[in-house]
Amino acid sequence: MPLKNPKRLLVEGADEKRTVPELVEALGVPWGERRAEWIVEIQDEGGRSNLLDPARLSLHLDDPTLTHLGLIVDADTDAVATYRATRALCLTHFPTLPEAATGAGAVVTESGKTLGIWVMPDNLGPGMLETFLGLLARGDVTLWDHAGAATARAVELGAPLKPTHLDKAHIHTWLAWQSPPGRQLHDAIKQHQLRPGAPVADDFLAWFRRTFDV
Repeated sequence: MPLKNPKRLLVEGADEKRTVPELVEALGVPWGERRAEWIVEIQDEGGRSNLLDPARLSLHLDDPTLTHLGLIVDADTDAVATYRATRALCLTHFPTLPEAATGAGAVVTESGKTLGIWVMPDNLGPGMLETFLGLLARGDVTLWDHAGAATARAVELGAPLKPTHLDKAHIHTWLAWQSPPGRQLHDAIKQHQLRPGAPVADDFLAWFRRTFDV
């Protein structure tokens, strides 16, 4: 049996699990082809409520085999509240976590174990993974803005879209107009439809490197 990877990244869902490795590779850090070669073990927690469940999170925080733990959680409507809630769950193990996040995310080391927290999209504003990726889609600003306007118009016409999912609809509308159309998020990065040239991508990479020492 292979040894457990001592570096673990917890994400909310399957989209993040597929997309983060492609993003990291596009930013110049090889992830590894086979699971045994992954630089970080990435784990889909099956939703925000599971990722921030105190009992589940404690299992990771208490795991003696871990040397590095990363948490990526969506801000949704409030990045400040999301960071504070995440920080509160980790304070017993990492009491030096900063009270407030910055655009660089939070990374601390206690007793030889490192914890990193990144609140999507940029640790400061509302949003989610798709909000972050939208910042990578703006090479063609006119088309990006048109996709946003089309999404808003669809809502006006009665599209049953939740306000919290506007950024999801926006980026998938934009992807529907690419060639070929309708790629999934991780594949859009792999095929260079989404290009990680925005400053927030550099900030994310710096956070990832600090968290996992890569």
